Amino acid sequence: MPSSATSRRNCTRTSTVPPANKPMLLEEYGTLFGGPGEVQSKDERNRLIYARAFEDMRVEGIENGQQELEAGHFAKAESCFELMSQISDDAWPFLLLAETHAASGDSRRAMRALADAVRHGLKNAETLASDPRLQVLKSDPAFQKLLTDLKQP
Repeated sequence: MPSSATSRRNCTRTSTVPPANKPMLLEEYGTLFGGPGEVQSKDERNRLIYARAFEDMRVEGIENGQQELEAGHFAKAESCFELMSQISDDAWPFLLLAETHAASGDSRRAMRALADAVRHGLKNAETLASDPRLQVLKSDPAFQKLLTDLKQP
């Protein structure tokens, strides 16, 4: 097992920060660890660190899925979005699942994922109507009903 010094060295070696982003990072981490005169409990610092790490992993999972979807690797994209939908209460992974299923020709599963996206907070019918990946669903009566339902107050 590597020492903590080795781990820190590997971490800093792989995470280079462009000079333009350094002030933003310093401000963000200054807030995270407490600025001059601020004292945060160790538990609060740890909670913030874990929350930040979790969010970074969630975003990376979404981005990996989007790359797989762009490459036409639907099963891999589905795996990424499915996992992200299980760890997040956000509509986005469900919308991306719907796009993946629509792109792979599975309109039934695409509609199920869209219904999940709506249950998790998607409210804008125009978002769905203008989504290029969902255009294959435009003639589907279930898709039209979903759009109509979203437009109603």
